[in-house]
Amino acid sequence: MAQRTATSCNPQTWTSYVLAGETLERNCEALTVHVGGGAAKEPELLDPETNPAERLARRRQAGFALYGALGIGREDRYARGRQYLENFQFFGAPHVVVITVAAELCEYGAVDMGA
Repeated sequence: MAQRTATSCNPQTWTSYVLAGETLERNCEALTVHVGGGAAKEPELLDPETNPAERLARRRQAGFALYGALGIGREDRYARGRQYLENFQFFGAPHVVVITVAAELCEYGAVDMGA
């Protein structure tokens, strides 16, 4: 099915890496130090400048559900920050697949890869 997915020009310029063991641990540590050290957010794909009310409501609902399930109150900034860093620990997953795409393809590479 993926072979028949429409792409900008079917470049298939992605590479995938499976991280596990010490390699995964080193990457998690480096990511956590980088983000936890106050690194500036430099996304390759920009967030939308605005969110319509419906999308914003779903986003908030998901956040309240997540932090509520974890017993983290909105006012507990320390616990929220600690939970945020779990993103960079891949939530304890034993294996992680990292997929890269050629930078010159910009957003098109991400769309093709996602498709």
